[in-house]
Amino acid sequence: MGFGGAFTEASALNLGTLGGDGQDAILELLFGRDGLGYSLGRVPINSCDFSEESYNFDNVDGDFDLKHFDGNVKHDVNSGLVDFMVRADKIARASWGDDGGDSGVKILASPWSPPAWMKAPTDEDSNGATHAENMTGSALPNCLKDGTGE
Repeated sequence: MGFGGAFTEASALNLGTLGGDGQDAILELLFGRDGLGYSLGRVPINSCDFSEESYNFDNVDGDFDLKHFDGNVKHDVNSGLVDFMVRADKIARASWGDDGGDSGVKILASPWSPPAWMKAPTDEDSNGATHAENMTGSALPNCLKDGTGE
């Protein structure tokens, strides 16, 4: 499928500390023809261990249909993560556009952790709680819908 690495909030914020020439050089070294030629990137849905804070794109308790999901992924836009991915894709397409295939960066989006309302409470917050207090830590790797037949 490809070779690459992870797009995280930390990598986007670090890239953002560089000037324009430095950013261009890093992008070329990672995704360009004269660099590593990465063609694949994983990006977390919601925050991950490489985020400044815990966040998610649907913090509405019980919204299993994701009607309130932030389709604009505002947090990732504001942190520069989306721009980082777009710029990486542009470099890859410019460098590898003549390869006869899809020359851009393929993005694999995967959750690092579900929102707290989708997680069972931990022992620390289990005194009557219907779900975990926050996204960090888990009682067990299970979801509130486990055992409901849905």
